[in-house]
Parts: sequence; structure tokens; C-alpha cells
Amino acid sequence: MKQNQLSVQEIDQLFDFVISKNVPYQDVQHEIVDHLASAIEELQANKPTMSFDQALTEIYGQFPITGFAVLQLEKEKAVTSYWRKRLWSYLISYITLPKIILTILLTILIYNILIRLEPLSIIIISVLMIGVIEVLRRNKFAISKSLSEKFLVIKTYHDTIHIIIGCVLIIPFFTVYDFFFIGEGDFSEILFSNKILAVSFALFFIFMHATLYIFPGMLVDELEQKYTHNKIA
Repeated sequence: MKQNQLSVQEIDQLFDFVISKNVPYQDVQHEIVDHLASAIEELQANKPTMSFDQALTEIYGQFPITGFAVLQLEKEKAVTSYWRKRLWSYLISYITLPKIILTILLTILIYNILIRLEPLSIIIISVLMIGVIEVLRRNKFAISKSLSEKFLVIKTYHDTIHIIIGCVLIIPFFTVYDFFFIGEGDFSEILFSNKILAVSFALFFIFMHATLYIFPGMLVDELEQKYTHNKIA
């Protein structure tokens, strides 16, 4: 039996209904509205005398008492998992051939710089470097907070970036802290700390390059391929 297409007014009514059920993200709203519209069209095709409002009530009654909360949570988990796999996969590629060669060369370069510096100089440079790069990342390339609050795909992207930042920075921060309290004259410990710092900073530079130039492109591609109907500007 042929299904009747919902009118523009009825689709708008569905959006208002979904928003009233505490679904804040516009991309999730679109998915739920699509689901409801298809279900209503199918139900009305089987029951031609059923009104739009009656069909919506019956379809919504099939959801659990929490309404769309479970569906929204499942969507958030799925999108978060997608970003984690995609972003981490790119970073992990730098410890496999052929990119690992670049990682090794960068580590050697940083190590040779570190062994020529005093411990306090390393701390100051490290803090300044991390601070400046993070400010640049946030101000120049980060998508506005308002969009992150409106679209789940952008929120989960930023959340994943922040998790990776924490993972990447925790090693150099702890190493710098340990380096500062090494004490005097233990040359072997200083060399060991320099090696760890060199690896940490090499990974940090690779991550920041990805954050500034690679990951934003991935997000733009994702929005253009899957979320054009959301008109994310």
C-alpha cells in the first residue's frame, strides 16, 4: 500500500515534539524525526483513517518511559566510538612504517636539543610551548562552543580531542616534574629523562599538527558527507 508523505507542517510539528522531549542536538533531532516520520507514514498507510496526532501518539507509546533518552545515549556512544577510532588510528599510524621514520628522526632532533639545555630551561620552554600551541589551536581552529552545544557530532569530536590531549600531555608533564626533582649529579637519570621527554615531545608535536591541520579536515568531511541536511555553518 502506498504511503502518504507527511506535509511540511507535520514535519515541523515533529521537530517541535522531539525538542519538547529534551533532545538538544540538532543532528539527533533530525534522525529521530526521520524515524518518526517513516513510522507514522507506514502506520497511516495501514490505517488510512488514523490522524497524524493519533499516529504520533501510538508511535511514541512504543518508546520506553524515558522517551528518546536511550536512543540519544546510543547515538552519543556510537559517534564517540567513531571519532575515537578515527583519530587514534591516525596517530597510531606514526608508530608504523613508513611514518615511524619521521617519528624517530623528530625524537632524535628533540633529544639533541634537550641534552644541551639546563633543567629549568626545559621546564620553562615546555610550559610556554604547550601553552602557546594550545592557545593557537583553540583560537584559530576550534569550532565555536555554540556549535558544539547544538550538534552531537561536533561535541563528541571535541570531547575526543580533549581526551587525546590529556593522554598525550600526561607523559611530558610528569617527566618534567620528575626532571625538576632529579637532584644533583645523577647523569644517567638526566639522560633517561631526556629520552622520555624527547619521545613525549615528538608525539606531542605530531598530535598538535594533526589537531591543527588534519583533524579539522576530517570533521569538515564528515559534516559535508553525512550532515548537509543540518546546515551546519
